[in-house]
Amino acid sequence: MAYFRPGNLLFLYPDNGDGSQAANIVLAGNNTIANGQCTVYANGSSAAVSGNTLTLTLRMQFNTAFAGFRGIWTAAQTLTAQTSPWSILGAWRVPVP
Repeated sequence: MAYFRPGNLLFLYPDNGDGSQAANIVLAGNNTIANGQCTVYANGSSAAVSGNTLTLTLRMQFNTAFAGFRGIWTAAQTLTAQTSPWSILGAWRVPVP
């Protein structure tokens, strides 16, 4: 996934990982977006900024095949394409539905 703050857009990469094929939704209303791993719902999702901190809350449902231990990696990019290094943000276990 990638989040574009100026447009409040969430991009979801397809299963093949090709970012040029990523679909997007505005995080408002009843929009949804999905790939073979998950579905993300705009209703119940939000983005909030406080100073230099962006908090992205996503209402998601994972597919059965994605169950197991997973990690969240993050990076930030400016509009001028300056990118921070990737860093691990956290880990969790996706339960079997």
